[in-house]
Amino acid sequence: MRISTCLSVVLMSAMLGGCVGAGADESDLEGSDSEEIASSQWSQFVGAWTGTGAIRGIVFTRTPERSGHHFFADVDTGIRCITQPCPSEARLEGRFSAGSVYLTLSHPSRPSTQTAQFYGRFQYRLQGDRLTLLRSGQVFAQLSRVSSYCGSAEDCPEQGLPILRCWGGFSCEANVCHYRCGPQPGTEGGICGGIAGIQCQSGLSCILDATYPDAAGRCYRQPTCAAVTCAPGYFCESSGGVHCLSNCARVRCASGTTCVSDENGTRCEPVQTGPACGSVNCPADMVCCNSLRGICTRPGEFCIQ
Repeated sequence: MRISTCLSVVLMSAMLGGCVGAGADESDLEGSDSEEIASSQWSQFVGAWTGTGAIRGIVFTRTPERSGHHFFADVDTGIRCITQPCPSEARLEGRFSAGSVYLTLSHPSRPSTQTAQFYGRFQYRLQGDRLTLLRSGQVFAQLSRVSSYCGSAEDCPEQGLPILRCWGGFSCEANVCHYRCGPQPGTEGGICGGIAGIQCQSGLSCILDATYPDAAGRCYRQPTCAAVTCAPGYFCESSGGVHCLSNCARVRCASGTTCVSDENGTRCEPVQTGPACGSVNCPADMVCCNSLRGICTRPGEFCIQ
């Protein structure tokens, strides 16, 4: 766990409501991104990535945004507070671009103090489905490519995910996008698309059929998995509506490993951890600074003794 510097944490804990995390190096935040803007390297990042460190999940999209393309991410700011509310987590939005050496994350205007460290230029290493971001020669984040990532259902449509040929919608479950046919939770019946705008009766689902002249949907009985093709790494499940679930839903990995499901199959891979620190294991990009309290920090950061 990354600990931010708080003034007089021990002596003034009764008076403080929070603390502020350290920001990124100025050279990384203000560097020129002309090479990245002119490069087509950005396309190799498109998709969803998750990590075990400060960046919990990040999605690089194909949506153009000014001189780059849109991205969003959920991060751990490293701020730990004595009272609530506490800005320990934050949502990032902005544009990204990439050259052969650097990946640049840009804020639409100017980032807050808590999130400034996550914007700017990062040197990167991309090896298959593993992405490492470095700043000032130090590992900043280690990420793995995943099928999708979301903080809410609104994050899913922009990711270009395969959907079933029926009226329905996305949901976000355990930070993974799922598309389901039929009325979504909290709705009664459901509007069937197209010009006619048909209201389906309870128990029926709207299936879009372009063979009709008005291109309207028609209400049919719930489709079955026999008519559904799920993306690699997913299987069809029909209880509560037809939807595709990750193969990892049927796998239980041993302690110290995590399930990965993609076009190469479903498997349990070791969880990458750093050194032991008392009763905990530090993340792979951190070091143990206080084994008595189990406190981990990034190399060179302040450590409470």
